[in-house]
Amino acid sequence: MEKRYTRRNPNGSYRIPAEGLGEFRIIQHGISIALHGDLVDKLGEYESLLSLREARAYAAKRKQ
Repeated sequence: MEKRYTRRNPNGSYRIPAEGLGEFRIIQHGISIALHGDLVDKLGEYESLLSLREARAYAAKRKQ
């Protein structure tokens, strides 16, 4: 199983401990600020595979 980057907070939101970020950089283009790096690439891979709605539907089917 692949390592998780996120941790669940008691209120249901998520956080990423700084030691799990890997390499990253913040770049500003005019008024737009963007994050680049290991974790951003990982999130992009997930989003390219399926949407959050599709992932939830898949998880619901696996629980049955």
